[in-house]
Amino acid sequence: MSYLPGGTYAAEFTTSQFSTGAAMNASVLPVATATRNGTDDLGFVLTVTNLATGRYKITGMIPAYAIGDAVQVSVVATVDSVAGCGVVDSFVVGEAMRGTDSAALASVVTEPRLAELDAANLPADVANVQTAITNILADIQGVGWTNETLKALYDLVALIPHPIGSYTITLTLCETDETTPIPDQVVTLQTSDGTFLYSAVSDAAGQVVFQRSPGIYKLLPRTVPQFDWQSLTGGAWTVTVVDANMATTQYGTPLSYPAAVLPGQCAIWDYVFDDNGLLETTAGKLTVTVEAIYNPELKTAGIQDWIGSSTANDASGQWTLTLGRALDVLLRLDGQHYHKRWQFTVPAVASKRLMDPTLTKTSVDYPEYD
Repeated sequence: MSYLPGGTYAAEFTTSQFSTGAAMNASVLPVATATRNGTDDLGFVLTVTNLATGRYKITGMIPAYAIGDAVQVSVVATVDSVAGCGVVDSFVVGEAMRGTDSAALASVVTEPRLAELDAANLPADVANVQTAITNILADIQGVGWTNETLKALYDLVALIPHPIGSYTITLTLCETDETTPIPDQVVTLQTSDGTFLYSAVSDAAGQVVFQRSPGIYKLLPRTVPQFDWQSLTGGAWTVTVVDANMATTQYGTPLSYPAAVLPGQCAIWDYVFDDNGLLETTAGKLTVTVEAIYNPELKTAGIQDWIGSSTANDASGQWTLTLGRALDVLLRLDGQHYHKRWQFTVPAVASKRLMDPTLTKTSVDYPEYD
């Protein structure tokens, strides 16, 4: 705790029987002494008062100490014929809190200060504030101020670029039946020149909301295609934000994934994307080859035929390779900028995307490219 010069000092201490620890008064009234910066100061007069059995209070007036002076208060007492002493309190002389005008802030509420808040005085105070504001506005306006001046200022402010998030772009994704929402679709927001801004995911209502300033933007569906989107130009929808929130609805037809026709087989498939992250529209950009089969007991003549078999992506960006279920295979993928080898066990389902996180697979070294 901090005290101010001239302030009232108060502290408490207790005494107890040495053998039992029970509260017990001292044989005679204890004596308190103040030490300032390591030197006893008898000028700091301290009075000890007995409040109850084994409980005492120390009071006094803080002398004109300097700010930052260190003060300790010690007590000498004899209890049950045992003399003892010890420091019971210490503090650093502080400085009064001050306002921005360097005046000390009031630490107590007085009657005059309460009167300042009296209902009879508040109207006059408010009126004074209103008069002051009127005078300030008059000074700002100066000679020749008119409503046209205010309008001119408003028009200038309107020319200031809007901060990010001034308006919302609400994109609603819906199936072509116009009633079924499409959730969990990742949509990327780009500037008109293709600069990435950020991505968001459609909610249960099929909505994605972006906050932007006025301008022209591109919205690109990024989730691995599950829908054939309408009105998609260059892989994106273009929207223009003026001085208002805008909304657009886009429709998609669910895509069917490849599936094996014969029992005991599984269609392994995936997509190929171009350098812009859009579906590759040029066929043959990626080749997928069965490099090895690791099930010796399954290496019959028919299964041996799968080794070396390959496929490539079509013009829709998709490739498919049909394999026997339970085969432990090694696939090699070769593209312009992508070279990878994956080992996995073909699952016992009719269709499985290679990059499906539920398909357990291991990346195998590809010495020519690693």
